Amino acid sequence: MTDDKFNALTSVEKWETYETMKGTWLCRSCGVVLTDGPNRTPAFHGSSIHCKECDFELTRRHNGGQHEPFGWVLSMEHLNRLWGHNFYLCGPMDRVPDGGTTWRNELKPFLYDMGIMVFDPCNKPGLIGEDPALIIEDAEQRELRRQMKLAGDWDGVAASMRPVRNIDLDAVDNSTGLIVYWDTDVHLCGTMEEVFWGNRMKKPIMIVNKKGKVDMPDWMFAALPHRFFFNNFQELKEYLVHVDTAPEVETYNRWRFYDYRKLMPSNFEGKRWEE
Repeated sequence: MTDDKFNALTSVEKWETYETMKGTWLCRSCGVVLTDGPNRTPAFHGSSIHCKECDFELTRRHNGGQHEPFGWVLSMEHLNRLWGHNFYLCGPMDRVPDGGTTWRNELKPFLYDMGIMVFDPCNKPGLIGEDPALIIEDAEQRELRRQMKLAGDWDGVAASMRPVRNIDLDAVDNSTGLIVYWDTDVHLCGTMEEVFWGNRMKKPIMIVNKKGKVDMPDWMFAALPHRFFFNNFQELKEYLVHVDTAPEVETYNRWRFYDYRKLMPSNFEGKRWEE
């Protein structure tokens, strides 16, 4: 059922339709699957109804009267286009206090719940058969490289970073697209290379700018669709839910929605990835 058809129903028909579609509707604010309907009893705000997870309002007043669900907040059938796809989480690491872990760790559960796999350079998956110590990129390794620079051991710095760069760019190669945290307060080096590496392959590259879309460099508006630029992670999440579930999606000649379930045994259906 499309949003237009849903919104054409009477208020009673909308609730009846909602009841029959439990488990296939999403809150378009946080993306949670509303398996048992909206919270109609304990969490009223006045007479409106809110999502149990994020408290986003799921109803609007119809012609000044009864509150009812509406299609652009409650998604229709869960198409799950992004299930099985994978994203590389791109952003500064070596010149930020937390090593770039905070925003990545906060975003990953949302992506996992959508069935999306993640390449996290702060927790690299590694290559089977190769020494995982070669690609560790943490505070200890960054301090070792800093000491090498102070000692003038330039060959040591280069040897330390080559495997890190190689696996990160390989992850970009093998990803569906990139989710980028753009912080203009920090010098971006690897982030820039990864963004333009992925851009040459016409991947969807979604950028959350710490200071908002208005802070994006002019050059980027020529390089990428500006609709991939977001003011905050909430906007990014809403866009991903839209891509995952909307009846029609603008691809910008970048999105490719493969059905990865055809590559897996039937008993794998519905499983979710966890850290």
